[in-house]
Amino acid sequence: DGFTVVDSLVKGGAAERSGKIFPKDKIIAVGQFKKGRPQVFENVVEWDLRDVVRLIRGKKGTKVRLKILRSKKGKTEHHTVTLVRDKIKLEDEAAKISYVNKEVNGVKRKVGIINLPSFYASSKGDRSSARDVKNIIKEARNENVDGLILDMSQNGGGSLSDAVELAGLFFKTGNVVK
Repeated sequence: DGFTVVDSLVKGGAAERSGKIFPKDKIIAVGQFKKGRPQVFENVVEWDLRDVVRLIRGKKGTKVRLKILRSKKGKTEHHTVTLVRDKIKLEDEAAKISYVNKEVNGVKRKVGIINLPSFYASSKGDRSSARDVKNIIKEARNENVDGLILDMSQNGGGSLSDAVELAGLFFKTGNVVK
């Protein structure tokens, strides 16, 4: 509908830490700062998402202002939020495993739950979600788990190549993306 809509917040990111931006918020304008002073907002309605993201991103420690539309109880509210840009630590968004013991038909089972909040890959090539999940699966085998659950319920997407590579950990033939 021409709006940039917040789908989910990156754990540990400036927006999440601010507590002032929520899923389903619509970003309608972005304002920069020059020499510490706020500049005029730039209307981003009908803009391509990549261009809006490019305008929001910037050097760590600098500020950006966002004009937000939020629907609340059938009414639309306007908000202006100032964020301090920061580097997102990949560890906050990295795949993790936890173990639970479940009783199934009277037999105790150890289950590993892999939480994968996004498909990520660092530009340096030293970190990727596929590689991390592969290592987690090896760890789970060493822990003698009876089963694994891959939880992607909070996964907002990310690197397509990593998503394809990760899918290859679970099946060897067939299309992942077509």
